[in-house]
Amino acid sequence: MKEVKVSIIICPKSPNGDLKRTLDSLLLQNFKNFEVIIVNKGCLIEINVLIEKYKKLFGGRMRHISLNNVELLEAINEGIKMAKGQYLTILEPGGELGFNSLELALRSANKYPQADVVYGVESIWERSKRIKGVVNIMAETLPIKNTHSSNLYYKKELHYKFGFYELDNKVIEDYAFCLKAFYLGEAIVRPFDLAIKE
Repeated sequence: MKEVKVSIIICPKSPNGDLKRTLDSLLLQNFKNFEVIIVNKGCLIEINVLIEKYKKLFGGRMRHISLNNVELLEAINEGIKMAKGQYLTILEPGGELGFNSLELALRSANKYPQADVVYGVESIWERSKRIKGVVNIMAETLPIKNTHSSNLYYKKELHYKFGFYELDNKVIEDYAFCLKAFYLGEAIVRPFDLAIKE
């Protein structure tokens, strides 16, 4: 069996349309060597029904677990432990990947095999201002600006070197790990070579 390159971890918060929108964007990816890990942290029946529907569409590339009354970071850590991919990315329900995001991530990872992390510049919709803006996600800016986790792909092995997400970190779930691994830990970070297409 082919080695899974990317594990995408999703922890839905409620049975609304956000998870469906995210899964639809993953089905459109032009790169197919990825798996989807869903941690249903509320054991919501509606989410399990949706997951069963999408499992067929993903053709064996989706796995899930239901956990009762766990916090988000605990759910993410469980997803990381389940992941088989060499690279991980954590996607919020409602987040959508550009159709070539995974392809660009792996192309950059192959070009820079020494890199622990590859990232893309993300274009996001600012609902309050009704404009699109660009999020700059560089390890060098971590002490003053949090790295946005979407379009950030990092080697799973970093968790065995720097630990998992800290359960007592309630404010910014990925900041402490990113700071520890990418900035203080000097993990090698490289950007995508091309812009992500919407």
